[in-house]
Amino acid sequence: MTRPDLDVVERRSFDHYARLVHRFVRVPVALVTLVESDRQVFAGALGLPQPFATTRQTPLSHSFCQYVVADRAPLVVADARSDARLAANRAIPDLQVIAYAGWPLTDTDGTAVGSLCAIDHQPRTWSDDDLETLRDLARACSTELGIAPRVTHEAAHRDGRERRTSTADDAASPARLLHVEDDLVATVSHELRTPLTSIVGNLELLAEELDHPSVAASRALATIERNAHRLQARIAQLLDTAERRRSLTLAPTDLSSLVAQLASSFAEQATAAGVALVLDAPLPQPAVVDHPRIEQAVENLVGNALKYTDRGGTVTIRCDGGPDEVRITIADDGIGMTDAETARAFDSFWRADAVSRTTAPGVGIGLSLVRDILHAHGGTVSITSEPGAGTTCVLTVPRAAGGEAPTRP
Repeated sequence: MTRPDLDVVERRSFDHYARLVHRFVRVPVALVTLVESDRQVFAGALGLPQPFATTRQTPLSHSFCQYVVADRAPLVVADARSDARLAANRAIPDLQVIAYAGWPLTDTDGTAVGSLCAIDHQPRTWSDDDLETLRDLARACSTELGIAPRVTHEAAHRDGRERRTSTADDAASPARLLHVEDDLVATVSHELRTPLTSIVGNLELLAEELDHPSVAASRALATIERNAHRLQARIAQLLDTAERRRSLTLAPTDLSSLVAQLASSFAEQATAAGVALVLDAPLPQPAVVDHPRIEQAVENLVGNALKYTDRGGTVTIRCDGGPDEVRITIADDGIGMTDAETARAFDSFWRADAVSRTTAPGVGIGLSLVRDILHAHGGTVSITSEPGAGTTCVLTVPRAAGGEAPTRP
């Protein structure tokens, strides 16, 4: 049996799975739990009260997940207070666990080692969609739990010594981790795309069968179809993102020309939004980069800046640099973010509260994608922001990639 290495897992965040459960199952608490003989460890967590949000573990006296592991089967409870096995569990008073749905997490041999669970603070009847979502996400999470220690151990073997590494990022290059993450995203997306295609197809058949549907039925069908197509678009976006991040093709590129072309492509959108788009890139700034990937990163940031800047505001795109690097700056005077939100801005599948309250679509992968693209180039990305005052993102890219900086063609 290849059990997940807690020295690796505890230091590698699986919070993105908790966020996905929170988003798709709509629960206040979501956990990625690994169960040991005397405790449960939260490799991923969202919504826990203190002190558990900080300690990220509890004794088994506070664990429902232990039964998922013991039974090697899902545990679904509408009201734990009326369940004979769970009624005395300390998770009810201390963690406010009332409704619980947990799906087994398995190691590489298929042995249950933990649970991906959704928790509600009030009685709840879990829908088939809720449980299918948990199942699909648990499968993907189990895969990543197996990848984390394997990536670490492979790196240790390459170094010629058996040792544990402190983080998965220490164990693999940014490009390697980028590939692992993309494989995971692609797996989840494919798992969701098949049933969604069936839903859309059956909706079309149902619409054809109903000769004279009521107004309410027509509206309901239209809502279902609209949201199904919206989810299809999100899945396509995830798959496209994964495919486009797999490898880099480096070539001499003038980044001033790149940002100038992007500014031109956004001009019409900026005008329609009533936002002034200012370009400051007077000099050639050559570097060896993957043109489409850097373009994708800058395009993402400019799109965000326009999206979250009110009418009458300004978005500035600047390109300058020093002897060894090029800097691309995107600054706006839009809605901004708090310090806490800025600290999490690069987390996958996370969106700031102010952003989530807008009507702007998105699944929260944009900034994490930008970070990964820059890291794969050996560059950096930083962000500063203030609520109501705007956001500034700075990308730095090395001019050369294993050779002399290019000259402008």
